[in-house]
Amino acid sequence: MRLRLIRFLGLGLLALALVSCGKGDVPAEPSAPGQAPADLLLLNGYVYTSDGHGTVAQAVAVNNGLISAVGTNEDVQSLQGTDTRVIDLQGRMLMPGLHDAHLHIFGIVEPDVCSINSQVMSLQDMVPYLQECIQRYALPPGEWLAVDMWNFSEGNQVTVELPSLRAALDAVSAEHPIILWGNDGHHGAVNSRALERAVDAQGNVVGLSAATLATTFTDIRDLVGVDDNGEPNGELNEHARNVLGAGPRRDPAVLGPLLPEIDQELARNGITSVQDASLVPAYLPFLQQFEQSGDMQFRIQVANRL
Repeated sequence: MRLRLIRFLGLGLLALALVSCGKGDVPAEPSAPGQAPADLLLLNGYVYTSDGHGTVAQAVAVNNGLISAVGTNEDVQSLQGTDTRVIDLQGRMLMPGLHDAHLHIFGIVEPDVCSINSQVMSLQDMVPYLQECIQRYALPPGEWLAVDMWNFSEGNQVTVELPSLRAALDAVSAEHPIILWGNDGHHGAVNSRALERAVDAQGNVVGLSAATLATTFTDIRDLVGVDDNGEPNGELNEHARNVLGAGPRRDPAVLGPLLPEIDQELARNGITSVQDASLVPAYLPFLQQFEQSGDMQFRIQVANRL
């Protein structure tokens, strides 16, 4: 998921949006006499204060990462010291940081993995594309090819030679189990080698077939696409994907170290606090370590996926 919002300037606990606007002239909370010099002054702006009265100010002073004064240029310039940084907003808008109440933060960056990137692709075009992934990542026989951001809802046109997703992925490789992770987080597709790896509740490898769908896997029967003979056609959705042992779609060991990049992406978009709506607990140590580093510029609340 890519964020397509107005670009913002992130600053400590405040994200400041910069867009074209006229200059306001209504002061709010001017500086008090005797205040310490500010670390930063932002002048000549259209400062949207969100104070409940629609108040628009002109300037803001910041000290130790917190707003220390809001008002006119004259109000805050009294807080300018020898080491104060001054930014002239030139009439642009300044607003409080945004809170995103439903975000998956580890989905806003792109790790180095095989990805279809939501491209609309026929099954015929998909075969060489995925074969190139096997070569690029030098996958030995028997190792999973996990493909991210598969566009499940567009493309995927069949041919006489490739009448199903299973047939297409079999054409990619008969040596590698393959799984396509849908770009919606709910859909999936696999090849025959992957279907062979399905395990029952006791951990026994029994495979996913018409026979096991009628016995071992009756609980996921409605989540598995089948052909006219009742055999899986490669479509595998929701938690039915878990029986194959393909591992997580988003690997914490790969994505955890990308938190500095995630932090910058949030800051560029003015997002200063988030609720991750479904986070695997394995990510929590990475978040804790990043927070302890002192570099984290956002606050986070987590809905743990248990």
